[in-house]
Amino acid sequence: MTAYDLLAPQLSGGKDSAVMMAVFMEAAQAAGVDDRVISYHASLAVLEWPPVVFDGIRYPGVSELAALQSTTFGVPADRHVEVTRTMPGPDGTQMPHADGTAHNWHKLNGGDRASYVASRLKASQAPKGPE
Repeated sequence: MTAYDLLAPQLSGGKDSAVMMAVFMEAAQAAGVDDRVISYHASLAVLEWPPVVFDGIRYPGVSELAALQSTTFGVPADRHVEVTRTMPGPDGTQMPHADGTAHNWHKLNGGDRASYVASRLKASQAPKGPE
């Protein structure tokens, strides 16, 4: 860890991320490089679970859970970053993953979101030559 200028664990907000962050920060602290840690959450924006209130109790959404994991394990709040995932758009440029692209594809092609995802998978797995 000491060979790196920046240490950037990715947090999803789930239990696996919590365990990873506990182990990661323990190692960073032991190596004396915990000041180099900047955690991040790759958000799915509108596709993520939002905060909910149930029976008068507020439960945080996924993005908030990831930020809480970061601060719980010693990373200051200003060193936790949320980024939005991107995907190839119709013209080949990168666009936010959760910006309605699947919905737009559905309107143009008469499919549903699952069909859109399947079409992207098929395109990436298409044979490149004779089988």
